Amino acid sequence: MKERLMHAFDHARSIREQNRQLAQKHADEQGYWQDMVSSMKDRHRRELKRLQGDGAAMESDRHDQLSHFGEQVIGELTALQQHLHEVRQETVNTVILEGEDLQDPTMAPDDGDADVSPTGAGEADPPTAPEDATDAELAAAVEDVGDDVGVGLDAEDFAPAEGSGGHASGDAGAEQFGQGGFSDDFEE
Repeated sequence: MKERLMHAFDHARSIREQNRQLAQKHADEQGYWQDMVSSMKDRHRRELKRLQGDGAAMESDRHDQLSHFGEQVIGELTALQQHLHEVRQETVNTVILEGEDLQDPTMAPDDGDADVSPTGAGEADPPTAPEDATDAELAAAVEDVGDDVGVGLDAEDFAPAEGSGGHASGDAGAEQFGQGGFSDDFEE
């Protein structure tokens, strides 16, 4: 028993040492490549100054800053889109349309009820799942929810973009800026 414990501790020490060496090697390689990129940028900046003057170098710096800012904005917009998708999953997709019964759908309806509509007008019940609803029904539900919470939501706020042929997915604003949408551009 004692020998097995000693062997296990020795093995754990050797694994810990290997892990430390690999982490050090990774840190060294990362530092090397960061230095390489930094020196290359400095070389290019000096060459740009020599060929086109200080104005071109400053413009290049501004372009680099703008590119970095754009990457940050896209990352934050992607995170926002994911958050909105999660919020929609938790709220809008679970909203029960007004007038729906909360009874078990597997139970048979009462035989005495010839009228299946909650309004009594002989209309068909609204769809039970939001994905089965038409655009008009979804727009009416959105307006009702907006009225209930005191927010001025209109159907136009959630209308599909012209030519998109489907429900609004958040890409309508991106199409105005010449992009195909955030989810299309940044999927991994």
